[in-house]
Amino acid sequence: MAKKMPGWVISLIVSVLGPLLNLITPMLKEQLTSFVVSLYEKAKETSNPIDDIFVRFLAAVLAIDLPE
Repeated sequence: MAKKMPGWVISLIVSVLGPLLNLITPMLKEQLTSFVVSLYEKAKETSNPIDDIFVRFLAAVLAIDLPE
């Protein structure tokens, strides 16, 4: 059985990775953003709602805006 990740770990990940996104080069940030948006589009095509939740979480951690 998988263990749940403590809330403080998730908070730490969000607080560290979000600001790091602002420090990477624009080219890499653009590629990462494009990848996550593409992943989100693919997740919406699946019937599994967890796919959408996972990609939204990933985008939130990386401070990437997703299209609606």
